[in-house]
Amino acid sequence: MKLRFVKIILLFLVIFAFANCTVEYSSGPNIQAPSYTPGTGASNANSISITFSCPTAFQDATIYYTADPSDPNNDPRVSTTVQTAVNGQIVTFNRSVYVKSFIKIPGFNNSPIAKATYRVTGTCNNPAITPNGATFNNSIAVVLSNKTNPYTYYRYTTDGSDPGSSGTAVIDYSGTVNLNFDGFVPTGILQLRVIIRRDDPIYGSGSWTDGAEASETFTFICNSPNIPAPSTSDGGTTYDFIINNGVTVGAQIYYTTDGSVPTSGSILYTGTFNVPSGTLVRAVCVKNGYSDSNPPINYTAP
Repeated sequence: MKLRFVKIILLFLVIFAFANCTVEYSSGPNIQAPSYTPGTGASNANSISITFSCPTAFQDATIYYTADPSDPNNDPRVSTTVQTAVNGQIVTFNRSVYVKSFIKIPGFNNSPIAKATYRVTGTCNNPAITPNGATFNNSIAVVLSNKTNPYTYYRYTTDGSDPGSSGTAVIDYSGTVNLNFDGFVPTGILQLRVIIRRDDPIYGSGSWTDGAEASETFTFICNSPNIPAPSTSDGGTTYDFIINNGVTVGAQIYYTTDGSVPTSGSILYTGTFNVPSGTLVRAVCVKNGYSDSNPPINYTAP
């Protein structure tokens, strides 16, 4: 009986010990984090080259890294944009980046994440405008070019305001920008100003200098109408006039028969009209966004 009691006590102690113990498992030894040359905070013009290095004991390891231009929290352990490098590999970046990397080897704990930030500076290209500014009687096609970096963009205005600061500036990331202008309301004078700019999401303004501004002035003027010799069917008492439009597509013709200067408030030409002998006919072409043809065309009926 006494022996049985002792066995029960021993069994109870064994069960109690197992119930209160914690078993820890280790995934493996630790690895040091990778390193970079140059170190964090370095900057360079146009691009920067970074050398990735593994710890001495793990020279053959693979480095997993992210290089994000705007997100400092892009974790290479879970990122969908993770890339790989090997010891001594040089990677070149042409924009400011947050770099984060770690080493992963089977049988070892993942290394700590190494973090660094790099700044890329420079000056943007100077834009080009084609064609040169001039006077035009019809719509024109204008091309903005010379933007070669995908991270830069054009800022342009058509009202003569500063493209660097104007709230009306248009932003376009295209390699070349094709613009079509058919006049310019209300003056008929289009003052195109353009710069190439690059923003730095990490360091903000100051990393990149705008390219030198390009500007051209395009003046739109209606081409003058043409009045051929009028005809008469009554021996010269009255004359029938025809007015032909100039080369400006879409322009309208206005005329007067009292000697006054014709404007868009004068008589709209819709076809042949008859006037007495000796009448002075004056005509202009008018189109929205264009200056009126000038001077008016004059023709006095015989």
